[in-house]
Amino acid sequence: MKKYYTLSNIIYGVSILFALGVLAKVYLDRRGLPEGVCPVTNSAGLIYFSIGLLIVATVVTSILDRKKKEKE
Repeated sequence: MKKYYTLSNIIYGVSILFALGVLAKVYLDRRGLPEGVCPVTNSAGLIYFSIGLLIVATVVTSILDRKKKEKE
């Protein structure tokens, strides 16, 4: 069980770092674009992937907490 909590924490940490990287990329891309152009459309796939990682980490943690409560 502890192995899964560690895995969940690693997934969560990686997703946070990835999301921060995507935000930095969007910010840096925005600097070079003319006004009125949306920089997010170029990074939509990365944004969706980072959101998906955060959702996976949340679901895994929720499942582990529920199983731990059932065990007790």
